Amino acid sequence: MDGFESFGSGSFCPVLVAPSVTEFLVKENKSDRRHVAKIGQILEKLSVYGPLHLNNTEQFKHEGKFPTGNVRGGDVSVYVVKAFQLRVYGGLVRRNGKSMFVCIEAAKKKKNRADQQQLKRVARIIGELQ
Repeated sequence: MDGFESFGSGSFCPVLVAPSVTEFLVKENKSDRRHVAKIGQILEKLSVYGPLHLNNTEQFKHEGKFPTGNVRGGDVSVYVVKAFQLRVYGGLVRRNGKSMFVCIEAAKKKKNRADQQQLKRVARIIGELQ
């Protein structure tokens, strides 16, 4: 997909990362290497084994279904990859008969509760990519 960087292309699905997510992780890596590395490990495991084989449900979590806002309608699932206060939001996108996990946005959270506006924004972008 245009503009997205390939992070992993394991046997389950490729993982693609938006440039803004890459920039966020590079910036955070200067002060929080351990948790940025953990995000990378989780995304790599997702790429190779899929979500059912991730051990910790807190590190890869389904945040809910949100409307895409496009003409076809429907809701999409939004997931979060978490390591301490770092969050990467994304979802599964199906293109040309193949699934891929796309990381859309990232944030450093101070609270456990997810920003609902951010989740809706991520869902809209996933809807556009399908």
